[in-house]
Amino acid sequence: MIKSIKIESYLLLKSQYVEFSEGLNVITGESGAGKSMLMDAIKFGIGLLPSSSDNACVELEINDDIVRRETKLGKSRFYINGIASNQKTVLEAFGQNILFQAQSSQSKIFKKYHQLEILDKDRDIQNKKKEFLEYFDMLKQKEDLLKELLLQKESLEKDIEKNQELISALEELGIDKETYHNIKQKAEELKYAEKINMFLQSALGALEYSDQSAMSKINYSISQINQASYYKEDLSKAIEKLNALKEQLLDIVSFITSHKLNIDIDLIDKLNETIFNVQSLERKYRMSFENMFDMRKAYKENLDKLKVLKDNIEHLFKEIEYLRKETLEKASELSNLRKSKAKEISIAINNVLKLLNLKEAHFDIDIKQKELSKSGIDDISFMFSSYSKEHLKELSEVASWGETSRIVLAISSVLGDYETYIYDEIDAGTSGEASISIAKLLKNISKNAQIICISHTPALAAASSNHIFVKKESDNVFIKSLTKDEKIEELSRLMGIVNEDTKKGAIKLIEQLSS
Repeated sequence: MIKSIKIESYLLLKSQYVEFSEGLNVITGESGAGKSMLMDAIKFGIGLLPSSSDNACVELEINDDIVRRETKLGKSRFYINGIASNQKTVLEAFGQNILFQAQSSQSKIFKKYHQLEILDKDRDIQNKKKEFLEYFDMLKQKEDLLKELLLQKESLEKDIEKNQELISALEELGIDKETYHNIKQKAEELKYAEKINMFLQSALGALEYSDQSAMSKINYSISQINQASYYKEDLSKAIEKLNALKEQLLDIVSFITSHKLNIDIDLIDKLNETIFNVQSLERKYRMSFENMFDMRKAYKENLDKLKVLKDNIEHLFKEIEYLRKETLEKASELSNLRKSKAKEISIAINNVLKLLNLKEAHFDIDIKQKELSKSGIDDISFMFSSYSKEHLKELSEVASWGETSRIVLAISSVLGDYETYIYDEIDAGTSGEASISIAKLLKNISKNAQIICISHTPALAAASSNHIFVKKESDNVFIKSLTKDEKIEELSRLMGIVNEDTKKGAIKLIEQLSS
């Protein structure tokens, strides 16, 4: 519970300290005095409101902890027991146990999502919903994974389809990179075959095949020296060297002859056709022949990936089918429990509404089936009629402001699971017996939870265990807890006029609501 609030600076509130008690704390004061500002300071302190201005500072004592928030230059700093913290931690630690219900937020009860939240406050429903959500989250994870895999499959199929024509053309060509290199080399040689043969033939003629060839001249030289050797024997060494030179020349002739090219026109045409086909592919796909083989490798890898992907998708489909069935079963269990609890809660709320002087009114929680979602399969609607069970309509269509206030209060009393309830004019639009009934109900709720509320009705103020008065003077707002006599004085003011009769009435009202 909130034990106190210390406001160093918050809007018009300066240097204020307010203690709250267990039970029912009622805040009164003239309209515009700053009552709602005090409520906002509490919200600001626990991080439910953004920074109002620079140099704001609010400190709350909640149970045995001190929560402090300061703002400077548009930035907030949070502290828990003097240790730096943050908004998320403060909200998680303290905001979960405090319920704020203000006039401005009463319209929230007309929203279907909030109606579902209210019903799901039941602890049995919370446990069943947690069980359902485990299955639902697993289902969503699998479905998200399936979407991702299907996108991957679509992308792979596009890549495969895009490259299939190239791969087919490459396979039809039937040659690899090394073969193509050899073909180009061979074609280059054959391109100049006639010239090569002509030059080689001329060289052979000069070396052996003509009267003036080197071979003829060597043979002639040998015969001449051979004759001379009859007269000078040591010339025989020259003959040996010439014979050796002749042998070398014959080797050269043999080598040149072996390199003469056989000109095959059909072969040349075939090689050129292959080169033309490869170059056509290169122009069409704007890549080198070598890169096409990298493409073919990636293509085959994609085919393998696609096969694995299809297997995974098929397996995932089966998993999702099973999980969806299980999730729907859990959603159905949750729905049945909600319907059962809705009846119990509706009966309890109707009993409270009778206490709040809505004797002919009827409240019901209607549950229809909808598509599976994170909330289950239930479409929740709060139904209400102020005069007949047979004429129920959606709450937003028929409830007046005063009726809505009492319905909110009835719901809080039935489903209350907070340490502290903070209401801003929960009794607005009511008077007479209805305001007394609300005061009694809040008094009863305050036996098990702390209530802090703003009110303009004497009944609720009279029921308070701690009466807080807010007064505005010029630009300053003053807050104080009233003594018994001051409380009687304020109740008289709320009754319309301060005199002895209204003071006596105030005393009787306090006695009536203190039991």
